[in-house]
Amino acid sequence: MDPFTQATLGSMGAHLKNNKTLGRSAFFGALGGIAPDLDYIIRSGTDPLFTIEYHRQFTHSLIFIPIGSLIVSLFLRIFKVPIKESYLFTLLGFATHALLDSCTNYGTQLLWPFNDLRVAWNIVAVIDPLVTVPLIVLMIIWMKTKKRMFFYCSWIWLFIYLSIGLLNRNSILNYLFEKKIVKSNSRVMVKPTIFNNTLWRVIEDDGEQISVLGVKRSLFGDFTIYPGSSARKVKRVDVLQFFSDSNFFEDDFDRFNYFTDQYLHWGQNGEIIDSRYSLIPNSLDPLWSITFKDNGHGHILYQVTRKPSKEQRALFLEMLRGQ
Repeated sequence: MDPFTQATLGSMGAHLKNNKTLGRSAFFGALGGIAPDLDYIIRSGTDPLFTIEYHRQFTHSLIFIPIGSLIVSLFLRIFKVPIKESYLFTLLGFATHALLDSCTNYGTQLLWPFNDLRVAWNIVAVIDPLVTVPLIVLMIIWMKTKKRMFFYCSWIWLFIYLSIGLLNRNSILNYLFEKKIVKSNSRVMVKPTIFNNTLWRVIEDDGEQISVLGVKRSLFGDFTIYPGSSARKVKRVDVLQFFSDSNFFEDDFDRFNYFTDQYLHWGQNGEIIDSRYSLIPNSLDPLWSITFKDNGHGHILYQVTRKPSKEQRALFLEMLRGQ
């Protein structure tokens, strides 16, 4: 998730009963909470998939928690903070990070290096102010008043919000299969859209086609369906023709296919699109995609489109309001 949420949760994880050191322990926890995302600076000047391959990998592994938190404490030694004073809190803060990331749908390798499974529970968006802002407010009140009630309320709110996300995801999934909106033998992903947990994106993979639609779940449990469109699923056999001149292409496709959990469809211009993400929940337009170079040399091209148009923002808000 975003750095603000991770830092806040890290502070929550590093709670101390001793009010005199509350500020310091919360600060150490916050540093531990955001430290795992430093893996995002791991980059390659020639390999465009290098960053997404290593983001949420070893730094987010459960086995790396004591090592990563020790690195944070060693960094604090520069400012003359003894390791024995900071380590417990950086450890607790560091431990919260990957578990929260696993609640999103990007994919987090919790069990690396023993298992390369990208854990994604799909119950909260990567950025969601509805969970972040209340946590920050409660933490500020707790820090100022030293009343532990607000600390407990912050954890209660987080638990409630994630539970609502889990309930919404499962309810939508059951509704789709019950009403036969998706095929019974399809592989289906249901994920919240950005900034909320009521408007969801559904990706259906029936083995031949990738289909998407939007679902709005109201507070009263009603469902509004926003039909989408379909595109041909990308299969490894479909792109073998590109592999004859470049081993890079074959390797890059396999890495991107793994990163996307094999939710890939063909774009109108032959690009290979990550079906999990789009700026509009029922759209197949790419947030990121890859294409093969015409000359058949080097790595693939990785393309990112993050900026929504005015029309896309208006459409998203209409869906969010259930219109």
